Amino acid sequence: MKKIKILAAICAAALAISAFAVPTYAVTGDGCVDFEDGNFSFITMKVEGEADADASELSVVDFNGSKALSVKVVDATKVPKIWFHVEQIWAPADLAKIKRITVDCTVASQDGTTAPGWNGGSIGVDGLNAAGDADPAWSQGDYTGPEEYEAAVSPTVTLERKLLLPTNMWTETTATGQLLIMRWSNTVPAILYFDNLTAYDADGNIVTASYPGGAAPASDAGTAATPSASTGNTPAIIMATVMLLAGGTALVSRRRNRK
Repeated sequence: MKKIKILAAICAAALAISAFAVPTYAVTGDGCVDFEDGNFSFITMKVEGEADADASELSVVDFNGSKALSVKVVDATKVPKIWFHVEQIWAPADLAKIKRITVDCTVASQDGTTAPGWNGGSIGVDGLNAAGDADPAWSQGDYTGPEEYEAAVSPTVTLERKLLLPTNMWTETTATGQLLIMRWSNTVPAILYFDNLTAYDADGNIVTASYPGGAAPASDAGTAATPSASTGNTPAIIMATVMLLAGGTALVSRRRNRK
């Protein structure tokens, strides 16, 4: 009986450990990234090796009655390059389904009185496969808006990037990818607010966003959270151990019952 209790305790402990080790993905209610959970671990500022890039400050704040990603520009003469690590936002198996991406954008001046003025830039996409080859190669599309020449806070508009050509699209072999929103430099120090990042397939259906939980990293390239695909071995080993121990417990129990 003592051996059975010990084995059962080991199984329970292993199951408890596995509950913490299994990488969990939090799925948003409507399939988009709305930042309501405060997580932006899958977004960094691309500054490494980019002389013209601004080291904007990232945070999630209350804005317009909900949570939004805040991108506070540090040097208005430089370009904020906001890197959305797509393989950490959408399940890697779903990247090839994405044909269109939208995000709500609002711009405000930091002093609260000056109009932020014209807002425009580009939305670029690219990726790499496991071998480090382009998958897809870099491409970008321009955007304009929102604009505001009088108020300190602009109206909110929806920015869009369509992936129309096969050479623009992520594929089944894309291992890492980026959606890079760049705002061309402006003389007015501004804060950009982003919300409701949404991806759509060819039929207009939402490709559900799923992303790992955890604290947001520092705003630098290469510091985003590790995708669960690269951390899946530990849970598998633990579960295999649990099954082995459970089988041993059952075997001991049956032997005792036969006596």
